[in-house]
Amino acid sequence: MIESILVIGVILYVVCQVVGQCDSLTGLPNRTRLVKQLNKLVYKARRKDAGIAVVMLDLDHFERINEARGSLFGDELLRKISYTLQRYVKEAGTVSRIRADRFGIIFEDVASKNELARLVERIYGLFSKGFFVKGIPVKVTFSAGTALYPYNGDNSIELLKNADTALLQAKETGRNHALHYSQEMNQAVKRRAMLEEHIDGALQRNEFVLSFQPQFALPGGDIRGFAASIRWEHPEAGTVLADELLLIAADAGLMWEIEEWMLKEACEKNREIQKLHLPHSVIAIPISLKSLKQPAFWEEVKRVLRATGMTPDSLVLEVREHELCTGGDVHNELGEELRAIGVTLCLADFGKGYASLHSLKQLPIHRLKIDPLFIGEIGADKTGNTIIQSLITLGHKLGLPVTAAGVETYEQLHYLRALGCDYMQGSLVSKPLPYEELPHLFAILRYKPHALKSEART
Repeated sequence: MIESILVIGVILYVVCQVVGQCDSLTGLPNRTRLVKQLNKLVYKARRKDAGIAVVMLDLDHFERINEARGSLFGDELLRKISYTLQRYVKEAGTVSRIRADRFGIIFEDVASKNELARLVERIYGLFSKGFFVKGIPVKVTFSAGTALYPYNGDNSIELLKNADTALLQAKETGRNHALHYSQEMNQAVKRRAMLEEHIDGALQRNEFVLSFQPQFALPGGDIRGFAASIRWEHPEAGTVLADELLLIAADAGLMWEIEEWMLKEACEKNREIQKLHLPHSVIAIPISLKSLKQPAFWEEVKRVLRATGMTPDSLVLEVREHELCTGGDVHNELGEELRAIGVTLCLADFGKGYASLHSLKQLPIHRLKIDPLFIGEIGADKTGNTIIQSLITLGHKLGLPVTAAGVETYEQLHYLRALGCDYMQGSLVSKPLPYEELPHLFAILRYKPHALKSEART
């Protein structure tokens, strides 16, 4: 009897140890087990004088999939991703699930950064095919950070920390790519930690500033309005540009407060522009899909329009292609709000590949804005020119005006004009300006033909 109890006790102890080191959703090892495994491999690698690679993967914008499709859909996607990673790694290493949308991989016997880069590149290749979840195709991208024993750490804690640091840098510099750890990243991590700590009170300290980049009609070159962008003038870190600022704000749960401020500030400034300089000035403001889904946001839009006296057709809300096309079925809700209020919705960063012809027909959008990346490819080769031509042609076939963002050269301007592009913005005519400099801009435009005007006359 006592022996049976002891045996049962041992079995329960082993089960508890295993369960406590495994992820209940995917069955993968958790972080605790990963650390133990890495400790063993480091000890083994020291004796063999071998290398070990640590890869941290973080799914890009996974929370949007959960919000749009539900947590059960997200769970099934995570199981499919786990299976794909396990099948790829096999006996070459260990895959673990660190937390909700983060995975850790250890590869044994990796001798160099180049070899590690090839391993990560193959993972990107696997993800590029996408996944089918409950019959629905899902495109998933990820950011990755890597570290290599013994060059980036001689123990498990240091290796994991440095891979995490590289991952954070990858996320901050655009996502959907991998970075290998370097010592310089530590300074960037300290800076990020400081900004995360200080962002909470930045709005009250009036540290946020809007810039205004003029948008011009083609071919005539008349100014149509402005695209607003935000920056953070931090007293220690200096200027924090929009992409980094909004990433930090999203992580801190402050997107709503900041976008609410942007909406109010941009509309107030545009109303002043209308009164003093350009009666029909249109202001374009970047807005997250998360805000567009909130009834409170639309109430705020109506309140701001009433308070400023600005007409709804003077306001353009720009939402990124990736958000709108992967954010689930929000077409009807958005369409109703847009029709009821009368503001314009623009699909920004157009061309990244998330919007199919079918989705463009279904989305309640009124305009397209081509991503600056593609504008920069004009003249580089035939492929770049062909892509731009296809994007503009597609927009026009759908009855949507097209804006080209990031126009920097006359060659780009000539090509866009020849294709019938409707609007442009870019440093060829004007960089983003603080509001205080706009009177000077209008004075120049009034008395001196700018690049678009002079080109239109030739």
